[in-house]
Amino acid sequence: MYLSGGITDKEHRRAHTQRGVTATGDCDNGLRVNNERAMMEKLSSQERILEEIKMLFENHTTGLTNKELAERIGTSESNVCRDLAIFGKYKWISRGEKGRWRLSAEFGGIAGQIMKSYKTARLELSRDEERYITAMQ
Repeated sequence: MYLSGGITDKEHRRAHTQRGVTATGDCDNGLRVNNERAMMEKLSSQERILEEIKMLFENHTTGLTNKELAERIGTSESNVCRDLAIFGKYKWISRGEKGRWRLSAEFGGIAGQIMKSYKTARLELSRDEERYITAMQ
């Protein structure tokens, strides 16, 4: 099917996906684009998992249900359920009061470990810098 401007439906979707464009309404072909990534092409399982983490991060305050995650990513609830079971195995998710999924404190702890590593690296660089400055004097 050709859209206005002489491009095909598939080309239209690919352009949205590659640019990461968010369409706010109906596209010319009537396909509603509901999320940032313009999920019109099937994601690999690895991409899907990363998108799920991103969605959970972006909706941390309210949390998301399996159904909401599936709709936003453009996959099935069974895929989301399987993925969340893996997250649960690593304690990366928790359920809020209303049964909605959120990233867990353990997941947030990863960022804390990264910050510790950066602080340690900065301290070592600072010490090296002092040694070089002393040696140059």
